[in-house]
Amino acid sequence: MLRNLSNVERLAIETRHNGIVNDAKVNLYGNRLATCSSDASVRVFDLDVNGRCTKTTHLHGHTAPVWQVSWACFPSSENHLASCGDDGRLIVWREKDGKMQKFHETSVKDAKCTSVCWAPRECGLTLASGLSDGNILILVFDGTRWVESYIRGAHQRGTHLPVSWAPVRLSVQPPGHPQPPFVHLASGGRDGVVRIWTMLRPSEWNDGVRLSGHDEEVLDVAWAQTLVGGPMTVASIGMDGKLIIWRCADANQGPWSSRILHSFQDIPNHVTWSPAGNVLIASIGCNKFAGWTVGTDPDDWTQVLREDDERTEEGATGNEENAAVESCA
Repeated sequence: MLRNLSNVERLAIETRHNGIVNDAKVNLYGNRLATCSSDASVRVFDLDVNGRCTKTTHLHGHTAPVWQVSWACFPSSENHLASCGDDGRLIVWREKDGKMQKFHETSVKDAKCTSVCWAPRECGLTLASGLSDGNILILVFDGTRWVESYIRGAHQRGTHLPVSWAPVRLSVQPPGHPQPPFVHLASGGRDGVVRIWTMLRPSEWNDGVRLSGHDEEVLDVAWAQTLVGGPMTVASIGMDGKLIIWRCADANQGPWSSRILHSFQDIPNHVTWSPAGNVLIASIGCNKFAGWTVGTDPDDWTQVLREDDERTEEGATGNEENAAVESCA
């Protein structure tokens, strides 16, 4: 079992962005890193087996700060990247002839795109994007065109509306009576509420279960990959410094339980799970991280990385405009 992350090697990649780096994501295979910045650009880095950069591609399509990037999370579409920004644009980039090119662009009127997340592979090429007007945009590629739909009034208007898809669970049905997979989406907003949405049919969602526990704006949500039969788990962080774990045996029925795993002194930025769903990492402030592992008992949490660990590398301060991106190898 993983006991300590404080001594894990940390690599610094000079992005050469001309503004603050707002997000960084590694693809499914760990051989590409995408970053986005307040300089309105997206950059893609090819990584070797040691995690070092071998090639850089600059993607230009936004006209305002870009807040988040997301790689498609299944092998057949690992070369699809999505980005969203203050200009209200949600852009899908696709690799063609060895080059990343713009595949689709959606422009939202009178709102900013604050987050973007690809759905599980069972949903095909499907995206969710949280908007500053309190709505959630759902974008689906049907094989010939991109189809837009919305979850209206998901949260209060605000600067953050994070979204995260649940791993798809197939229901058990008698032979000859197939049941479509249950699709769930978590979101958070300025109202301090985490909501769990269930797709009833394409373009139609339920009213959303409301989970209350934060005292201020929810800044990020992350749904964990879980074993079949295990509890469904969502992590959320808020402006109040709380890191909350939400659990439910069946998201279609409830109820949801909550546990405050940690309260940070500084405001946390993001929260993410390992692919196996047993390691949880939160980023706090500039170049600070905290991490936990969970055992076979869902209540058995061990902190393996503390935010006060001295692990910042020379030249990677995180507060410079021409910032470096750090990753755990």
